[in-house]
Amino acid sequence: MLLSDIAPPATIDRALAILDAFDQLFGTPTSELELRAVIGAILLHTEHIQALPHEMAALIEAVEAAYRSGARVAAGDLANAAAEVAAKRIKDWLQTREEALFGGLAAYAQQFDSTLDSAAELVDVTQTMIAILNDGQLSAPEGRWLLQTALEKFDLTKALQKWVPPEWFAIANQVAQYRKNASFESTVFGVVQAYIQRFQSLLTPELMQHVLKNGTLNVDPQQLLEGDIVRLTEVMLFKMQLLEASPPVTKSAEEIAAQLHTAIREFKARRRIRDLSQPTALGDLEVSGGFSMAPSEQPDFERTIERADGLGEDRQS
Repeated sequence: MLLSDIAPPATIDRALAILDAFDQLFGTPTSELELRAVIGAILLHTEHIQALPHEMAALIEAVEAAYRSGARVAAGDLANAAAEVAAKRIKDWLQTREEALFGGLAAYAQQFDSTLDSAAELVDVTQTMIAILNDGQLSAPEGRWLLQTALEKFDLTKALQKWVPPEWFAIANQVAQYRKNASFESTVFGVVQAYIQRFQSLLTPELMQHVLKNGTLNVDPQQLLEGDIVRLTEVMLFKMQLLEASPPVTKSAEEIAAQLHTAIREFKARRRIRDLSQPTALGDLEVSGGFSMAPSEQPDFERTIERADGLGEDRQS
């Protein structure tokens, strides 16, 4: 399929106009990861592009190349105003994604603090959290930007003191349940990668689902994520995309490990009421991904985030 079949020139022009407005309102993205995250959000949530992972990657690269070449689109005042509105919504979208991720990580830290004992654990927990919260609403560059942002900004001491809504502990349990089956994930990823290399195939939802349903695996997929194969497919597919080009950790492993060790020790010393390292009973609580989107009243931005009340507010535990 040609790139123009996925996104006609008019789509590229609108994306560039929104990028230009984003620059003027919020400054130029400070890294290639952030720039690609902004482009991915524009294509998904203002242009509503539906594409396979490799197609979306090619489209994002095309928009990035046009942007870096200095391409600009002549537009009237009305078009500029529309681009500014879209840019503000993209900024809000990325900010709420970041807040949601840090809320989930805070719940995980409080629920399973003893497992956050190394830089590698923090990276894997964060990758898994992003994939589980995704609900199909993120591009891979947005996920990689969120991962890098978390690795740069995550502060375990603050996370352990942060108040988060009860439903986030259910999300934390889902992350922990998924991570307990690391050998299952490794097997699936290995089979998928071998298939791609041997048969010159592409990473697609259909390929991942075929492996989950028909592969000889060491864990029954029905045991993960409430047995929802479609959701499990989405989570594993997105996590594979994150792993394909994971950003470097800017903090040293030793620095992260020392911070984690100190914060966990202080947190355990402060606990009075209950042992938060034990799983919380979920009861009848139903939880969906925190990145899910609902219909919006805005005609040119059809979906928006559903936020839990108080998410992002820090309180003393």
